[in-house]
Amino acid sequence: MVQKGQTVPVAFCGRRFAAAEIELMRKVVADFGSLSLTEISRTICELLEWKRPNGRLKNHECRLLLEKLGAAGLLTLPPLRESGPRGPRVVISTEHGAAQEPLSWRDYRAWADGPASRGSRTRGEAHLRLSTTSRRTTALERN
Repeated sequence: MVQKGQTVPVAFCGRRFAAAEIELMRKVVADFGSLSLTEISRTICELLEWKRPNGRLKNHECRLLLEKLGAAGLLTLPPLRESGPRGPRVVISTEHGAAQEPLSWRDYRAWADGPASRGSRTRGEAHLRLSTTSRRTTALERN
């Protein structure tokens, strides 16, 4: 029989965790309770070098293990943080968000060529404008 305060080895997702590793998890959760559960699980994965064959951390599996240990009473997890509501966000239109008339190609060209000829654009913006123009010209030539 296991005495109170002792930790037993645990097997989870193909890995057997020694009592010392479970105790390390308990200590990390207690010491860093202000972090999110995801960040705590990543930290534990780094400390235990629990990784996938491709080298990435098994933080999802670690989080599931932490939840399992928490449900068993072996450690106390921090409360989940409040997040925003799920689903699409509602956007409230303002007077500046009203529909605008589409810009014609001629108006766009007049706008795009005007400031560039006076040198007020940065080099990157001028390059972007030239590459966009050449792609559109090529597309128009194909038609």
